[in-house]
Amino acid sequence: MKLLKFVSVLTAAVAVLGMGEALSVSCHADEMLDGDYSYEEGAPFVPYDCAPDEKNSRTIIRRVYDTGYYGTLAVTPFQQENGHYCGPATTRQVIDYLNGSSASQDTYARLLGTTSQGTEMPKIRDVLNQKTSKTYRYNQIGSESTWMNRIETDIKKEKPVVLDIKASNTSEWPYTTKGHYINTSGIDSKTGHDVRIRITDPYWKAFGNRWCTADELYNVNSNHFRQAMIW
Repeated sequence: MKLLKFVSVLTAAVAVLGMGEALSVSCHADEMLDGDYSYEEGAPFVPYDCAPDEKNSRTIIRRVYDTGYYGTLAVTPFQQENGHYCGPATTRQVIDYLNGSSASQDTYARLLGTTSQGTEMPKIRDVLNQKTSKTYRYNQIGSESTWMNRIETDIKKEKPVVLDIKASNTSEWPYTTKGHYINTSGIDSKTGHDVRIRITDPYWKAFGNRWCTADELYNVNSNHFRQAMIW
C-alpha cells in the first residue's frame, strides 16, 4: 500500500486571546486535512474495549431515547493550531469542559504522542481517563441506533464523545478530510425522528459548535477505517 502524500500546512498570524485561543490559520487551497494517524500511514490495530454491562446499558438507553431528549453541553471550542492538531485540540475541548480548565495543545500533543501524521485514537482515551474523573471506552461504533444511544446517554452524563471521521467536501459536510477528530456537545431527539447532534469542531473551516443530522454524522464516522468512538 502506497503511503499517502501530505500537503504542508502554512500557519499565519497566530494570535492567542485568553482561554478562547482565537487563531488565524492559513492553508493551501488544496490542503487535505489529516490529523488522524491512518492505517495507510502505519497506525497499529488496537482492539476495542469490551464492556460486560454494555448490553444492559443499551437497553436502558433505548428506553430513554424513545421518550425523546434535548440537551447541550457548554463545550468551549479551541481552534487547532495546525493541520494535524485536531487530536490535541479535541482532547483539550473535552478536558476543558469536564475540568473547567485545560493545558495547551502542545502539552496534550506530547501526552498523545502526536506527530505530523496525527494522533492515534486510543491514546486520546488514555489521556481523557488520566486527566478527568470520567471513564472513557474505545469501541467500534456498531449500528446507528447503538451509536446514537451511546451519544445520548453520555450527553445526559455531561460527557462529550470523541469521534474520528472521514468526509468529502459536499453540501452535507463543509470540508474534505482523510482523518479528523471532533467531539459531541449536544443531541436533539425530542421528536423521536430526524435526530440532530451538535458537534464541537476544532478545524478552522467549520470551527465551533454546530448541529448536523445524526445520519450525516454517523456516515462520516463510519466512513473512517476504524469506525470507532471514544465514549
